[in-house]
Amino acid sequence: MAEGEEPGAVAAEPRSAVLKPFHFERHVTYYSRNMQMLPGFMASLDTNRATLVFFCVSGLDLIHAPLQAEQRQHVIDWLYSLQVIPSSSEGVGGFRGSSHIGNPFCPDNGGSAPVCAYDGGHLAMTYTALALLGVLKADLSRIQRPALLRMLRAHQVASGSFVSNLGGGEEDMRFLYCACTVATMIKGLDHVDAASATAFVQRCITHEGGIAQEPGLEAHAGSTYCAVASLAMLGTLDEALADGRRERLIEWLLQRQETGFNGRPNKLVDTCYSFWVGGSLAILGALQMADQEQLFAYLHSTESDMGGFAKHPGGYPDPLHAYMGLAGVALWDTDQTKALNPCMCDQQLGSVQESDVLALGA
Repeated sequence: MAEGEEPGAVAAEPRSAVLKPFHFERHVTYYSRNMQMLPGFMASLDTNRATLVFFCVSGLDLIHAPLQAEQRQHVIDWLYSLQVIPSSSEGVGGFRGSSHIGNPFCPDNGGSAPVCAYDGGHLAMTYTALALLGVLKADLSRIQRPALLRMLRAHQVASGSFVSNLGGGEEDMRFLYCACTVATMIKGLDHVDAASATAFVQRCITHEGGIAQEPGLEAHAGSTYCAVASLAMLGTLDEALADGRRERLIEWLLQRQETGFNGRPNKLVDTCYSFWVGGSLAILGALQMADQEQLFAYLHSTESDMGGFAKHPGGYPDPLHAYMGLAGVALWDTDQTKALNPCMCDQQLGSVQESDVLALGA
């Protein structure tokens, strides 16, 4: 009995232990079904197929239901078939999001050369492909690390941000985040201009305290997460958020909670912000300042009977909100999920191991 404790008193359970559990057995069915087929209205997302597969595979792994060996190897081979093999020794690499542009299926070669001028690596797809290979504990010897390092250098622009793909892609906070995750996973952060990237983030901090996608835009929880996670990976979080900026940012994030979280003032609460806001608070060491009970009650209201989470209560689940809702739960210390790395948005507890880096393709 602890000092000062009343005789016969029962120790209180951890808060997470007394909260109503989620029906994650239904989520296993939902993710497994999505691995086989998706609703027709998602056909327009085929260029992002690697990301959809990441949501499903990482979601299954988070709830202790990893792929069986044969399906695991099939996904690994498919991912490698999407890798861009540069046509010259100085070309840039990366991963495509799918085979929509006509690249051949040749996983044994570790990918294929560009089939046309518009066929190249995309930063967001490269992030999800590498993260997925990490989740699957794949052999990394087929990764073209030097070409990925050249990709990082080629995609960083004068503002300090990154462009999604060469030849006319978007450039904003999302792709700065993707670049930082790629660099972290292949231990290539020295190929990112951290000072320029940090200055870009600082120019995106608004008068409210949140962080916008680009300078001059409204602060948003999604871009705030991308910024905070990027700074943490670059090792410049304290520097960038000095002089009261950290405290104002935490206050802005906490103001996003009604029951669940919204993404910006005067907007509806949405399942995906369980991670975008929760992950930001976790990185800043302030997650426990949010109301877990209210958040989980909201997530229960968006949990579908068929598995997964919907955007809003009563809605239809989709892979993004299903995964972000699950990731939002995994940020908290529950026994229903594996631990989540808030910077990487998956269960990897760090970057690839040094032994894996040595095995990366030359």
